[in-house]
Amino acid sequence: MTTSDLPNSLIPSTIRMYTVPGLPETKTSCCSSVPSTQRGITTATGFVPEMPPKSSAALLDYSVDFTGWLTDTGDMIESGGVSATVRTAAGFSYDLAVIWAEPFSGTQAVVMLASGPAGTFQIVNVQVITQQGRTCTQEIIVPIIQETEIVDLSTH
Repeated sequence: MTTSDLPNSLIPSTIRMYTVPGLPETKTSCCSSVPSTQRGITTATGFVPEMPPKSSAALLDYSVDFTGWLTDTGDMIESGGVSATVRTAAGFSYDLAVIWAEPFSGTQAVVMLASGPAGTFQIVNVQVITQQGRTCTQEIIVPIIQETEIVDLSTH
């Protein structure tokens, strides 16, 4: 994959990127290791990283890098093999919204997010499907700062 594969030739921001660690041999799930420098929460099923915050008005890219998870497999995320859903969406027009989700460089999932209720923590599930049929869903937490107005996507 190249930069031209993303809309508007976007180059993903490394500031808003979470890197899924490689799996220790004893682990069985795709996304359960806890990096020592990442903020987030640890649940019974793994670690949910907290990404840098956005305002409701911001349209920002967030990325999940699956390079470590795919190490030594020769596998890559397939074209069209990235999807994202906002688990905390309540059906409001100002919910955090996924504008698009695309693979980048064969091992990264890039998601463009808009809107979001101010002063909340939104949970986004980013799922990838690889060329060899592997799947992994990584949750991320996206804080929406309270200092800005809520942007209602239905008015745009």
